This record gives sequence, C-alpha cells and structure tokens, in this order.
Amino acid sequence: MENTDEVSEALLKIVELKTGIPRAEIFESNRKRKFVMARCLYVNLMHIFTDLSETEISNKIGKDRA
Repeated sequence: MENTDEVSEALLKIVELKTGIPRAEIFESNRKRKFVMARCLYVNLMHIFTDLSETEISNKIGKDRA
C-alpha cells in the first residue's frame, strides 16, 4: 500500500493538471475562486483517498483548517 505522502503527491499532480494552477500557487494565501476551488478539490480528494484527519490535511496545505 502506498504511503500518504505518495498519495498526496499524486493527488496534487492531478489537481495541477486539471486546474492548470501550479502547486506553489495552489497553497498560496489567495482567496480568488480558482485557487480556493483547487485547494478544495485537493482536500476532498485527500479525504477520499487517505485516512488523514482534517487537522493533518490542513497541516499539509499550511492552513488552519481543511
């Protein structure tokens, strides 16, 4: 079974490809809709494909909460 870092990396790559937003910009402090939706997509995929808690996911993206 893959570890959560590998799953996280794969999901982030998918979000990058589908949204066209580079990973550095996805996790920037930006509230424009396209960035918020990209982060939301990533967080939702992480909930589906990992057993990480909301706190652990929010720590990965550098936010207070997921």
